[in-house]
Amino acid sequence: MRNLHIKSLFIITALIAASFTFTNGPKPKKKKAKAKTETVAAPVDEIVKADTIAWYNFNDGFAKAKKQGKILVIDTYTDWCGWCKKMDHDTYENPDIIAKMNQYCIAVKFNPENNGSYNINGKIYNQQQLLTWLAKGSNRGYPTTFIWVKPNADEKVYMEVGYRDATDFNTTLNSYIALK
Repeated sequence: MRNLHIKSLFIITALIAASFTFTNGPKPKKKKAKAKTETVAAPVDEIVKADTIAWYNFNDGFAKAKKQGKILVIDTYTDWCGWCKKMDHDTYENPDIIAKMNQYCIAVKFNPENNGSYNINGKIYNQQQLLTWLAKGSNRGYPTTFIWVKPNADEKVYMEVGYRDATDFNTTLNSYIALK
């Protein structure tokens, strides 16, 4: 009889716990549709007037920056990085940043946690090798913005570690544009 009482108590407790799990548990998050950032085919004149930054993948962006003699800006991020998302929203959606980036720069999104093959002047890197090469072995976190002022002339890549609001990033961009 005692075993029956214990089993009944156990079943009731399990049912109560299950009801709390289903009623008060975490709600499933709706997945947001990500904007495709792989390629952009619009002429430069249209891009400058755009309301978003024209983002490229690394290989296309690097080739385009070399060909056009523009500054290559590489936004290094991860999917889990909250500060990366904040910078996407607060900085890269700012109209002044959009105009300046589209006029003077080729913008690249690079997630070193995604497998890929990256070509720099005929040398092929995987995602971790590229990150190590860009950061000269000293990557300190995300977001990190790499700025390659003259991708067609030299291998000097500048590294800006951490979140930058629009005002700070605008100042940073101006200093690199002045090096051009």
